[in-house]
Amino acid sequence: MYRMCRVDPQQKPLQRILWRETPDEPLEIYELDTVTYGTSAAPYLAIRCLYQLGVEIEKTNPTIANVIQNHFYVDDLLSGADTIEEAINIVTEISKVLNTAGFRLRKWISNNNTILQSLKERNEADTLDLGVNELTKTLGVTWNGKEDCFLYKIGNSFNKHITKRTVLSEIAQIFDPMGLLSPCIIVAKIILRDIWIEKLDWDESLSQPLHTRWLNFRNELSNLNNIKIPRQITCKHAINIEIHGFSDASSYAYGACVYLRSQNEEGKIQTRLICAKSKIAPLKVQTIPRLELIGALLLSRLIKKILEATKLVPSRIVYWCDSTIVLGWLNMSPNQLQVFVANRVSELQTITNVSDWRHVPSSHNPADLVSRGVRPKELPFSNLYWFGPDWLKSTEDIWPHTLEINVELPELRKVTLMETVFISEPIIDFNNYSNLSHLERVLAYCLRFITNCKAKTGERSKGALKHTEIANAHLYLVRFAQHESFAEEIFQLQQGEIKRGRLSHIQPFFDKDKIMRVGGRLGNADLDFNRKFPIILSSKHIFSKLLFDREHRRLLHCGPQHLLASICQSYWPLGGRNLARKIYRECVKCFRTHPKSSVPLMGNLPKNRITPAPAFYRTGVDYAGPFSVKDRQGRGCKITKAYIALFVCFVTKAIHIELFLI
Repeated sequence: MYRMCRVDPQQKPLQRILWRETPDEPLEIYELDTVTYGTSAAPYLAIRCLYQLGVEIEKTNPTIANVIQNHFYVDDLLSGADTIEEAINIVTEISKVLNTAGFRLRKWISNNNTILQSLKERNEADTLDLGVNELTKTLGVTWNGKEDCFLYKIGNSFNKHITKRTVLSEIAQIFDPMGLLSPCIIVAKIILRDIWIEKLDWDESLSQPLHTRWLNFRNELSNLNNIKIPRQITCKHAINIEIHGFSDASSYAYGACVYLRSQNEEGKIQTRLICAKSKIAPLKVQTIPRLELIGALLLSRLIKKILEATKLVPSRIVYWCDSTIVLGWLNMSPNQLQVFVANRVSELQTITNVSDWRHVPSSHNPADLVSRGVRPKELPFSNLYWFGPDWLKSTEDIWPHTLEINVELPELRKVTLMETVFISEPIIDFNNYSNLSHLERVLAYCLRFITNCKAKTGERSKGALKHTEIANAHLYLVRFAQHESFAEEIFQLQQGEIKRGRLSHIQPFFDKDKIMRVGGRLGNADLDFNRKFPIILSSKHIFSKLLFDREHRRLLHCGPQHLLASICQSYWPLGGRNLARKIYRECVKCFRTHPKSSVPLMGNLPKNRITPAPAFYRTGVDYAGPFSVKDRQGRGCKITKAYIALFVCFVTKAIHIELFLI
């Protein structure tokens, strides 16, 4: 095929070859005139040339143009017709069209001997008659032309040493592009998955349970050779064609199978399996409803792929599922479901019509065989899988009726009610300042500007800041620090009282400036208001740190206890003791004033101290005293001066004490 496609003359230098037999001979230059096998563009160029032939005859011969454009796979033609005359016409016309470009078709095979005889009568020189009794492979699948059915040829394996490598190799030999053997292949996939879970090496022997399971499965594979699948899936002279898809899932796998239901003028109904597909469930454990939903999505994608490939326009499409939860999800809006379910429900609602989904009992669901697996010796006799449920061949009035979904659906998105408390943005950020007095003055000027903007011309403040302006700025900072530190407690206090929390035991209340203070029973005490009801602060807020730092410097770098006592005259800092210690430790001047003395390193111990010896073999002596010693208790006793002699063993540190009277 490639050698019949001539390359444009301008592109020939790109296929230039320089050649000479020996180094002494001059170079010979060759340029390939046709598409060369092995180049990246070769497949596209050859197929595009073939497609162009169909484009050129679209108006004059649309039937043959459609065959050329859609029925070729590279250089293999797979086509057919409803009558022998139409098939012979296709063979004749397409041969003429392709011969004009040098593409000669050969090796014809048909399920009807009359068509092959017509080719002989036309003296097709390059036609190889394979006959109707021959077996040939169509895209890897064996086709029996005489019986017009697909076959599988699976050989016996004689490997005695079963490893992961041999298992994978034997599974790969089962070529099933249409998924018609999915109920058996899923069993092999499950075994292979269990092998991977055991983390065996490629050439390591399987465990005894896996070894037995695989041998039982492999010994039955030869039964698949008895399966004969009719190529034609519609009845003759069909007037009504429907597509029915089934999906199901188990804890091991999920899958789908699609059937074509055709009806002729006499009312005869025929159902045939089109294709099937199965997948292993993820290793991450998923709930059965989720796997059912994934299976339903697999079914919708599979039917969409069938319609695109076959250009089939069925009268209707019916999707069958045995999960009432999935059917309930499909009738909901995706925004009411959790993300995993919502994404897949949204895609299903886009690909399919929700009204096309119906419920089927599990016992009548052929996809149940795909998801759970079937032994190879049982698959050839499974009418449920090859032809679908029996009621599918009857009228619609005996089909399963759609159930009303009354179950409580899982995976619903929880509705959360949120209440937002808006706090005004601060005029000045605490983090931009390291001195509280400076911060208070800056804020005081800002508040003055705001006040002057609202006041009349003659009532505006000017000149240096007043004490009241600085005090108002300080209260503003305190109020904002409380809102940042105790937002939840302030909200509860505004609603009534704080029933529980870190402030519930101090009975807080708001003063006239909306500042939260400590309650108590000192209202009648002859004290200042700030001492009776101190302002509540959090030691974790930066305002408290600035306040402690200013008070520490005002008290001439006092200690932490003095600092905390001074602060507590007007404030109630939660965790204030730790903050006072932190301010004291981080103060550079305090650190320089109270330096820590260095501890010199001790020298080596004397040899007599570390050499093993009996007790008191090497002894040190010391005296202590004088002490006053009474000769007896009571009145009239005599007091005598005495000394104590200490005998210390150098090795064992044992001590012996003697009393000496003078």
